[in-house]
Amino acid sequence: LQEYIYNTNPRSNDTDSDSMDDCWEIIYGLDPRDPADADEDLDGDGLTNVEEYNIGTMPNNADTDSDGMDDCWEICNNLNPLAYDSDMDIDNDGLSNIQEYLYSTNPRSNDTDADGMDDFWEIIYGLDPINPTDALEDLDNDGLTNIEEYDLRTRPDNSDTDGDDIDDFWEITHWLNPLMPDSYFDYDEDGLTNIQEYSYNTNPWSLDTDGDGMDDCWEIMYGLDATDASDAVQDLSLIHI
Repeated sequence: LQEYIYNTNPRSNDTDSDSMDDCWEIIYGLDPRDPADADEDLDGDGLTNVEEYNIGTMPNNADTDSDGMDDCWEICNNLNPLAYDSDMDIDNDGLSNIQEYLYSTNPRSNDTDADGMDDFWEIIYGLDPINPTDALEDLDNDGLTNIEEYDLRTRPDNSDTDGDDIDDFWEITHWLNPLMPDSYFDYDEDGLTNIQEYSYNTNPWSLDTDGDGMDDCWEIMYGLDATDASDAVQDLSLIHI
């Protein structure tokens, strides 16, 4: 009777020979007598109707398992469009599959753009996990590229990660720790704290930055330049303190 109602062939389960069963086509509103609908995409998810049939997904629903991720995206990324797996984190990068879907990142790679920085880290700091060129950019203009910040574990969006008022770049180039507030330490015991060394651009590991035989602290105290060795031969009597 149903074959009669739908005018399908009672001796064939696929009247139009489009590789989709008549019953399946009827259930999902397709025409079991029209072979052309096999190559159509009823739900606009990127999968043709016959592909949906072969996979087992619904041709009239772009998200068969209702997990928030389109069937085609799941198929393209080797996920299961028939199982609710949006909360899983297959690549262990800190992003769930649904987050990977929303950011267009690869759920099977922790570094989608292969720029050396994890997707999760890039997203946290406002970088683009699908743009490899941002690895060589300097988001906070502190002299360190984003990839250098990643390797050092400093913040690419803050030039002073540890908040000690000394720029990360200066700390790195002067062998200080940009992840630990050490502005009031005096490593070279010259009477100048690290923050003072930073202000005068002197070496926090040397008593005599310019090697002129006069201690940095003494030079600064008397208005000399602790980074200029030529002032050692000046006539101090001419300097008004």
